[in-house]
Amino acid sequence: MWNREELVQLLSAKLKDELPGDRAHFDMTSRARVTTNDYLQRGLNHKLSAVTIGLFYDEQWKLTLMKRPDYDGVHSGQIALPGGKMEPEDATLLCTAIREWQEETGTGIKEAHVLGELSKVYIPVSNYLVHPFVAVLEDVPIWNPDSREVRRILTPTLEELFSPDAKTTRKIPVGPNMCVNAPCYLVDQEVLWGATAMIVRELEMLLKP
Repeated sequence: MWNREELVQLLSAKLKDELPGDRAHFDMTSRARVTTNDYLQRGLNHKLSAVTIGLFYDEQWKLTLMKRPDYDGVHSGQIALPGGKMEPEDATLLCTAIREWQEETGTGIKEAHVLGELSKVYIPVSNYLVHPFVAVLEDVPIWNPDSREVRRILTPTLEELFSPDAKTTRKIPVGPNMCVNAPCYLVDQEVLWGATAMIVRELEMLLKP
């Protein structure tokens, strides 16, 4: 397994190269879906958001995820990456990612920790275009999550998350009397699916070609 310098070098190089993008995204989607670029060519008046893929070393390499609380919205109760919508005060989407990370996890992150960006993902159900940023933290975070936005923090190891046993298909409720059979990751008895699973799959393809 890599030390921090090795992982930073590996991901920095991979993020400058051609990304798996749609190949990774299609692995983790259950519905008929066109590419993100195809969606955008339809002239959608989409909203912008950013998330952080926060990696840190604590005996093994771990990924930061969170479970959202239940609320009246399409992403209620889902497993997600720390992040959210771009606000007027955010100069860039990277600023959005860093601000949202700090607000939701209660721990700091530096711009120097951010190595680059994975492929953007359009989410039709909420009309957001998500920009995922990859960060490798220097230390094990001390979590102080915002209880209004975060029910719990999950930190699966990359080894367990990317093991073949962690991928499966589950029937996911998506509306009143509606379910889809969705490919997903299993994380600490939770189901990671949808756009977050698409982003995680691209990270997996970079680290396990």
